[in-house]
Amino acid sequence: LIPVHLNGVAGMAMIDTGAQHSVVTTAYAKAAKLVIHYSNGKDIRGVDGRAIALGEATARQARIGPWLYRSKPLNIADLALFERMGGADKHLMLLGIDWLADRQFVIDYRQQRVWLGKALALSYRSK
Repeated sequence: LIPVHLNGVAGMAMIDTGAQHSVVTTAYAKAAKLVIHYSNGKDIRGVDGRAIALGEATARQARIGPWLYRSKPLNIADLALFERMGGADKHLMLLGIDWLADRQFVIDYRQQRVWLGKALALSYRSK
C-alpha cells in the first residue's frame, strides 16, 4: 500500500494496473468531503462477483508521492477487496489505470518498493 491524500485527507492506496477505474471507500470519500453522485442502476462487480452500487465524485486535489492531481474523477464503492485491505470503514483506495496511465512508475518486487516518477521510492510489504 502507498500513501495518498484526497483533499488533504490521508489514506492508503493499492496499485492495480488491471483495474480500469480508481475506487475509494465510502468512508474515505465522506472524510475527504467528496460530493457523491449515484446514478440509477450503475454498479460495479468486485472480485467476488457481487454487484455494488457505484458512486462518482471528483477530488479537488489529490497527492500520491510526487504526483499532484486536480479535479480528478473517481468512483466510490465498498468493494470486498477493501475488507481484505483492513476494512471498508478505513481510508482506502484502489488506484486504477485511469489515474496511472499518464504517470511513470516502477514496481520492484525483489526490493519491495514502488518507484513513482523518477526519484521517489515507497516501500511496501507483501503479505
